[in-house]
Order: sequence, then C-alpha cells, then structure tokens
Amino acid sequence: MLTPSLPASAGTPPKRRAPNTSYPLQWWAASIVLGPTLLVLLGVVQGEGLRGWETWPVFLLFGLVFSLPVLGACWWAHAWLLNTLRSAFAIKLLLNAIAIGGVLLNFLLLRGSMAMLLSAVYACSIVLASLCFRLYES
Repeated sequence: MLTPSLPASAGTPPKRRAPNTSYPLQWWAASIVLGPTLLVLLGVVQGEGLRGWETWPVFLLFGLVFSLPVLGACWWAHAWLLNTLRSAFAIKLLLNAIAIGGVLLNFLLLRGSMAMLLSAVYACSIVLASLCFRLYES
C-alpha cells in the first residue's frame, strides 16, 4: 500500500522576508523632494514657467520641518505593521493613509491660501514616493 509523502518543506515554517528598515526614511525624503518639484511642474503646466524654482528651497525646508512629526508616526507604524501584517501592499496603504492624514492635519493647522493645493501636491508625492522603494529586501 502506498502512503502519501509530504514535500520536504512541509514541516518548516515559511521564511520571513528581511524588512527594509530604512524604508520610512527613504520614503519621507523622497516625498519631501518630490512635493516641491511637483508644485513647480504644476506651475509650468499652468503657464507660469519655471518661476517656481525660486521657492523650491523654501518649500523643501518647510516640508522638512513640518513633516518631522509625521515621519515619527510613520516610523513607529512601520515597525509595528511589519510585525502585524504580511502584505506589503496593505502596509504601504496604511502608511500612506497615516502620512496623508498628517499632511492634511498640518495644513489644516497652518491654514493659508495654498493649503488645499499643497495638501493635494504632497499627498501625490507621498503616494508616488511609496512606489519607488521596496518594503522588504530582495
């Protein structure tokens, strides 16, 4: 009588992928640079030319300063989500939601005539930057 045999790997747990521990920093830095760049490109599309490059360093500096609390929240959430969820897509989706929520909260508190535009531009930069980096090492 034949007995079914299990594959050799049946008794071993699946290997855990090595996380990219610098993902939050890479993602944050890329979105900070991408935000003002998208704003300048939006100005070009609207016919303002390249005048936006004059304010690019200012937006970069303010982006660095005002996004530090969001970076802290995302860094903590990244570590927690890596231990909680397996799906890279779900982790990135939740991290994007946290970061976009932080951006909206920042601009809600700051107010100003460009708050909605800047919120939209930085939200786009957050999503685009998240597509550029891997959550797990190859």
